[in-house]
Order: sequence, then C-alpha cells, then structure tokens
Amino acid sequence: MSFDSENSTAVEPKNIIFLLKVEPNYFYYSNNKFHAIVAGQLKLEIKTETILPNLINYDALVIDGLDLDLNSNISLNWVADEKKHQIPLNSNTQSINLIDFQTAQPQNISDLHLLIRSNFELGDHPNAHKEVSFESIYFDSRKNHSTLSLQMNEWFDYTPLKFNSINGYTSSENLHFQSLIQRLVIWVLINVLLYWLLRVSGKQLIISLTIAWCFTLIPFVNNFIKQNQQIETAFAEDGGYLNKQDISTYELAQDIIADLKNRSDINLSTQKFIIVGTNSFYHLRLFHHLMGLNVAINNYINNDLPNDGTKPYIYILTKKSLEDCHANEGSPSLPINILSQQAQYCLVSRS
Repeated sequence: MSFDSENSTAVEPKNIIFLLKVEPNYFYYSNNKFHAIVAGQLKLEIKTETILPNLINYDALVIDGLDLDLNSNISLNWVADEKKHQIPLNSNTQSINLIDFQTAQPQNISDLHLLIRSNFELGDHPNAHKEVSFESIYFDSRKNHSTLSLQMNEWFDYTPLKFNSINGYTSSENLHFQSLIQRLVIWVLINVLLYWLLRVSGKQLIISLTIAWCFTLIPFVNNFIKQNQQIETAFAEDGGYLNKQDISTYELAQDIIADLKNRSDINLSTQKFIIVGTNSFYHLRLFHHLMGLNVAINNYINNDLPNDGTKPYIYILTKKSLEDCHANEGSPSLPINILSQQAQYCLVSRS
C-alpha cells in the first residue's frame, strides 16, 4: 500500500534510442520528438551487444512523451531460453511498463525488439499508415519510480475495444484494475468495520463509500472516453457502417431512402415500414441504417392491417424474401401490391 519506493542508484536508466535499428524511411527526428511511420506494422530492433550483460537488471521500460494512435498498439518482444515473450506497452503519455525477462542468464535473451501495429480489430481502415512519436525511451528500474506512479500507469492504461463485444473487452491477462479494485475492497471493509465497531454515523459511511466510488470511477470513465475516440478515429471517413460486411446494408438503406423520397404518395413522417426478416446481423444493421424512418422488423408479412386510420404498412423485402415479389403477387392467400421492385430489394404493401 506504500506510495513510495525505496531509492536505488544500483541501476541507472539506459537510453536505448540509439540502439534502435529500423529503416531510415520509417523513422526520423523532428520537433524534439522521434517519429515512426507504421504501415500495418513496424519492427524496431534493439541492439543488445553493449547492454546484454546488465539487461536482466532492468525491470521497467519507460517511454516519455508517447503519442500513440488509439487504433495502434506497441509491445516489447524477445526470445528467452527458446521461448517467445511479449509485453503490451501502455499508451499513457509517460508509459511505464514493468518487465520480467523470464531468464537468469542474459546471454539467453535474443531478438529483442519493439513492435508497433495498426489495430484493424474494428473493421475497415482505409488509411493504414499511422505515425507514432515519443521523446525518449529507456530501460529503468521500478525502484526509480514511486509505487503510486506505477499503479497510476496501470489504472489509466487504455483497453481498446474488440469487435466481438459491444460492451468492450478485457483479456484475462490484462488485469490493470486489479490493484485498484483491491484498494476499493479494503476501503469498503474498513468502513464497514468502523460502522459496526465504532458506530460511526450512516451519513459518514455513505460519504466515505461515495468518495471511494468516485476514485474508482475516474479510470473507467477515462477508458470509456478513449474507447469512444477509438471508434471515431477508426471510422473517421464514414461512420455509417461497422466494417466491410456492413457496407452492403448501408448502401442498400441509402437506395431505399432515396427511392421512398422520390415517391409523392408516401409520407415518410407517418408511414410505418416493416423489414421482413429475422434478427440476423444483416437485417439488424439494415434496421439501424433505416432508423430515420418509422421502421420495425418482422419475419413475415402480417395478415392484419393497421386499424388506427393510417395507411397499410409498407414491407421491405430483401434476400430470400425477395421471392415473395413474384411468388405471392396476386395470390389469394397473401395479396400484395408491388410498389417498387429493384435488384436488391422490393417494397410491397397489402392489397
């Protein structure tokens, strides 16, 4: 729980900027910062000849003035005892990262390098070239940093969104909130004990727990804001679709809207539209892109007409339901009127 570490002069910081080996076209110095151009990924090898004997004495890597795109990530990689190791580096402006080289013999460490990658997790990124900049980078000892600064780096570390979770995603190996949650648990237990043993007032208990909750909330809010910025930068050129799979539904929705606007017999503000389909990704995304209309999803053409005095529903047929434009036209069991028939969709109403 200590906020300060013991001072240590046994290990002095080691600047490794001049030990980096990278193609000159992708690395340059300007405006007091080093800049790396990333086209998909960029490997920055670290020449270890001069620092190898003392390498395992370092247990931290520090990057000052780091400016990393939210859709990019950086990691430290190496091979020790014929096993590959990787440590994701946090994206804070002062990025302090703890290291364990997983070997007691420095001569067993090889292929030490930084790897900067563009993150294409969220889908289509037309502009794959990104620029990462920093002021300095050096190996260090954790004893040269206070416990609070180390933990603040963990708590405010950025967890990027993954496409496979609408609410965000954190790997089981990414436990940067662990120490914060441990402190919150201890804080709560102390307050509960004080309440029961010393009979402090309930008002004081609530205030103390509220303060704990606020301190815990700050890192989560910071991460949430950055995740939203990640989405904005990932889809800066066109925020209308999620990825390449969603482009077709986006374009289809625009065609349908344009078609409807050209019809004088349809009032878009009062007309009810039904997308005929299941709750699949395709139909749900089409529903999303048509949310400017009064639209819903149903997996069949309803036999009941509206009884509130409005016009009959207009059904949007796509994919497999397109066959109904031909098979059910004039059918006694399901009479429909075709309002518009296109290659990718059909607009019908009950006759």
